[in-house]
Amino acid sequence: MQCLVGERDNEDTSLISSLIPPETYDSLLRSFYYAAPSSSTPLETSWTQRALTEGRTWRTNAARKYKPVDRKVRPVPTYMPDPAGQVFKPIIIPELAPLPLDPPLLTDFEPTSRLTLERLNYMLATIPKDFLTDREIDLLVFVISTRQLAFAFNDAERGTFSSVYFPDYEIPVIEHTPWVQPPIRVPKSIEDTLRQMLLDQKAAGKYEYSTASYRSRIFTVLKKLGLRIVHDVQELNKVTVRDSALPPRADDFAEGLVGRVIYGLADLFSGYDGRVLAVGSRPLTTFNSIIGPHRLTVLPQGATNSVPEFQKCTRHALQEEIPENGDVFIEIVIAIVGSSIWICGKGSGVSALVTVSPMVIPSTPAIARMSPVRPTVSSTRFNPSKE
Repeated sequence: MQCLVGERDNEDTSLISSLIPPETYDSLLRSFYYAAPSSSTPLETSWTQRALTEGRTWRTNAARKYKPVDRKVRPVPTYMPDPAGQVFKPIIIPELAPLPLDPPLLTDFEPTSRLTLERLNYMLATIPKDFLTDREIDLLVFVISTRQLAFAFNDAERGTFSSVYFPDYEIPVIEHTPWVQPPIRVPKSIEDTLRQMLLDQKAAGKYEYSTASYRSRIFTVLKKLGLRIVHDVQELNKVTVRDSALPPRADDFAEGLVGRVIYGLADLFSGYDGRVLAVGSRPLTTFNSIIGPHRLTVLPQGATNSVPEFQKCTRHALQEEIPENGDVFIEIVIAIVGSSIWICGKGSGVSALVTVSPMVIPSTPAIARMSPVRPTVSSTRFNPSKE
């Protein structure tokens, strides 16, 4: 090999020059070629030309798919066992009181166990300089303080969908035999970290002890923010009745922001952890861990119906605001205010700009309110070719 890649001289190269092994040996020759000094010149043989020729397509492990098609787990396409049991109840939202024109000062803020001064300062630090006036910040702090239960800073503070409107989710499954999977060994280097993560999630209500006949497995992956626990629910997906609902198209979701004067985006902290799992379905999620057998009490991430189910929940909660004041894409919620759109009329040959601009409140000039203004007619003539 070293002679072929030019790393070592050999007086008699006739024998190795005549070698033409099967293509399965080409990767071995390339390995020697990559390790050879840059000054080495490979011998010109039929084998080296075939294995080292530029432009050839070489198979590498980096090109492998995440999961081959033959290993893809598909749910069961059949009738839902009890579709009426998952009907949501209407959410009656009372009329909110108008915001105060003279809100309390920031200096009068009273910290609580949920909204501490440190947390408030952390939130206010994200506001660009001179973006809001001092009185507008006072009003913002008043809103945050009034709705402080809507903010969660750790897993213990996250909430769940109210059972008054959302019945506990039952995983629809067909008749099956409980499965038992061998656990995935945890490296000693992350054992203490994983144990603490499991205990924290259990304290937050995500896990509870289990004595079921099922046994799935978990493993960890390294993300930007640290380790993440992943539940292997492939066996569960094999016996789950498929929910064919789809989330919105990402393009349509993004286009809902076009022409808006103000829009905001929020990523729900709880995610699937906010959807409570019915007690009868929890044994299906039992897994073995270093703290013993436990099971999920919330919607499992990776389950075949988790995405459509969570989309239904978030959309039901915001249905009165969609699409005029907001929209939702699974756990991503957007709030939109006003519009600025050019309306062109072919018959009149003119274009009108409908926009929204801040209006100063006379009694409180330091606080502006977004209010639509009357359409203004432009002298620009409508051009059919630029419709």
